[in-house]
Amino acid sequence: MDIKEFKAKYNESLYTTAEDVLRRIESNLADLEIEKTFFTPEEMDNKLRALRDYARDYRMVIREQAK
Repeated sequence: MDIKEFKAKYNESLYTTAEDVLRRIESNLADLEIEKTFFTPEEMDNKLRALRDYARDYRMVIREQAK
């Protein structure tokens, strides 16, 4: 996956950097601390899966850029 594909898939801005991605992950994890009391186990699984996919896809971007 390249950066253009990542930005399109996740509706990211033009200036996505590693810091932006880490900040988004951190923010989502902080939200989960609050949301865990409101979410069903299935909703929590979906949220965690989406966050994991986001991080994995960005790792693919980093690998592509390193080539």
